[in-house]
Amino acid sequence: MALAWKIAIAGGAGIALALWVGAQRWQRATAAEVDLLLQAAAERAPLQVDFSQLDGLPPPVARYLRRVLTDGAAIPRAARIAQEGTFRMDLKSDRWVGFTATQTVTVAPPGFVWDAHIRVAPGLGIRVRDGYRAGTGSIRAAVAALFTVADVRGGADLAVGALQRYLAEAPWFPYALLPGAGVTWSAIDDRRALATLRDGAISVSLEFTFNEAGDIERSYTPSRSFEDRGTFRPLPWGGTNSRWDQRGGLRVPVESEVAWHFPAGAAPYWRGRITAVDYR
Repeated sequence: MALAWKIAIAGGAGIALALWVGAQRWQRATAAEVDLLLQAAAERAPLQVDFSQLDGLPPPVARYLRRVLTDGAAIPRAARIAQEGTFRMDLKSDRWVGFTATQTVTVAPPGFVWDAHIRVAPGLGIRVRDGYRAGTGSIRAAVAALFTVADVRGGADLAVGALQRYLAEAPWFPYALLPGAGVTWSAIDDRRALATLRDGAISVSLEFTFNEAGDIERSYTPSRSFEDRGTFRPLPWGGTNSRWDQRGGLRVPVESEVAWHFPAGAAPYWRGRITAVDYR
């Protein structure tokens, strides 16, 4: 075998090994984050759905919760949500790339770990891990799970933004919208209500819109911190759900879009489908 071929094969094997090692390290780090989340949930007393807590809630909220939940049912400590879809990494570009992700969510205390693989080119991906736990937000991103391009943990803007995201995504885990989960509701009109969630010193509010069938069609806040070249500025932000179905025995949104709302118009950046939910 020619020397050049031997060098090429050795180089290819070295790259493959590095990629494997990087993937294994990423998976271990993600598993550790998920374990911390689940440990905190395991320390809380078991909870049950109690429809008597719905008395006095805005009518669309009470109808929704009665529709998707069962009175007296045990509230799972966590949910594992499988996602797939497309992601726009640069809002100035029209290029969308595919992603797959797994998100672990807890309701008491509120928290999540989102582990995604974004395919930016054939054979090349970026791993992204977002999270919220114990009042702290975090985000880490690495090309091929090896080369870190973002690693941020802590800070008020990140924590508030992460808890806003948690609340917006709560319809995937609707137990999190019960009054017993720490959410208070205020009526806006016959189709909209304001949900406020407090976790320790952090409090966030989102407006939810319910469609005629009673499903949550839209979540919205007029102010979420948008990161722009290392600085944050408030922008309207929200998600829209377009289809609902049974996942894990509950009716949840299964097709959604998330967008920032600039003065010039909406800039969607996440379009996803929920392929499976495992409540545990």
